[in-house]
Amino acid sequence: MIDRQKIITTAAELYLKYGIKSVTVDDLANELGISKKTIYQHISNKEELIDAVINELTSIIHNGLEKEMDSQDDIFDSLLKASVFLVTIMEKLSSSFVYSLKKYQHPLYCNLKDFTDKELYFRIEKLIKTGIQKGYFRNDLTFNSLFLIQMNKLSGMAYAPSEFQNLQYTKETFFMLLVNDIRGITTIEGHKILDDKVKEFMKMI
Repeated sequence: MIDRQKIITTAAELYLKYGIKSVTVDDLANELGISKKTIYQHISNKEELIDAVINELTSIIHNGLEKEMDSQDDIFDSLLKASVFLVTIMEKLSSSFVYSLKKYQHPLYCNLKDFTDKELYFRIEKLIKTGIQKGYFRNDLTFNSLFLIQMNKLSGMAYAPSEFQNLQYTKETFFMLLVNDIRGITTIEGHKILDDKVKEFMKMI
């Protein structure tokens, strides 16, 4: 039995892989093995479908970050688990999806980006402040500037041409780029703790 959620989930998978503009309702129907008429019983039009997919993505991002960053007592575990989660998200994002979303659905693109930035900012700022108090992170750096640099770096990876993206940003490479950013703000004590934990987390990539 095909329900609305199955349609949205399948559409999200196709959009992420091929881009919004490249996937038609016919393509979605073929993938699901149903008729377009059945899809339109649950979804009024493609605009509603795209909006539902973006809402699905925001839920995935929120739930993932909440799980990995809010439920951990260890600061470095939280940051590294969040890094692993971001790696899995980036792996699913094709440059075609990001490009088509930004070009053809710019308001939705802005909503998704703003939502992600705010989710990360709130949680990372909290962890960094706690880490500074414990002596794990340097206290001579401005968090706002560091965060902006990090977000621009992530955006650059997401918008890279597909051939460059696939060549350069393996899961391991992307994870280590995030780790190096964390390492750059650690004290000597924090650096030692981080390096020990990274060895364990590399097994998860």
